[in-house]
Amino acid sequence: MKLMRTDGTKHTLADMAELRRRGARVFVIRAPDTRLPGLGRFRGAGEYADLVIAECQPFVDAGAQYVELDTEPQWNWFEDGFGPMNYQEYMRGVVQALGRWPELNRVRLVSPPLSFSPGLWRPRSGDNPHNPGPFTLDDWSAAYQWSDYAQDKPPLYSLFDVLGATVYWGSARHRLDPSYGRGYMTVHHWFGRKRVLVTEFGLSTPDAMSAAERERQMAAAYPLWLAHARMSGVVVGSIMFIHGGTPDWWKFVPTDAVLRATGGATP
Repeated sequence: MKLMRTDGTKHTLADMAELRRRGARVFVIRAPDTRLPGLGRFRGAGEYADLVIAECQPFVDAGAQYVELDTEPQWNWFEDGFGPMNYQEYMRGVVQALGRWPELNRVRLVSPPLSFSPGLWRPRSGDNPHNPGPFTLDDWSAAYQWSDYAQDKPPLYSLFDVLGATVYWGSARHRLDPSYGRGYMTVHHWFGRKRVLVTEFGLSTPDAMSAAERERQMAAAYPLWLAHARMSGVVVGSIMFIHGGTPDWWKFVPTDAVLRATGGATP
């Protein structure tokens, strides 16, 4: 189960206790974003590390096993001087600063997942307004893989215990596509063949779709997706929904029928 400690959503230890009472055993704590809300100021690396420690420490003490740093940075780091290469250098500083956290050896650090949204496959242009800037998914992948061993700088992904991945698809044919529903395999192959924690997954349906049809499609698709993720051998776990979440998350929240269809199963 993922619990949020972001600027917009702050779950509590009481939430964690209630979820544990209902059967949850594995908890991922989503640390705050590296940038303040509303495209505000970027937090300094040391400042961000201190914030991660302060926000996540109580949950680690309560038994949380994973800490996810940031998520989908392409939506925030897209300006001159704040692109993918700047981000990888920044995140190295964050991980180094986290080294002073005594409890770091009790949790597994999850790398910031990259968004695979099709709008990010090409730079922003007149016919592609969906990318906020000039950097593509390939640019971000290259930044995560960049290294300079002469200066003791291994690839960014190697600094994390587990790779993070956000996985969405919109049709049956995309469910097994490595750019959509099997994006976790692409992440695995790109970044050192390390194991992957799917920090979000879901069937992305039109907002106008009826609740009954959405439920039917989710109940049909999720057991199949979970089975493939399990058989992949690279996925350590998958998060179907965020406890609480924000209003834009409503259509991904599984109904009781969807939960029954999956049998509560995760890889």
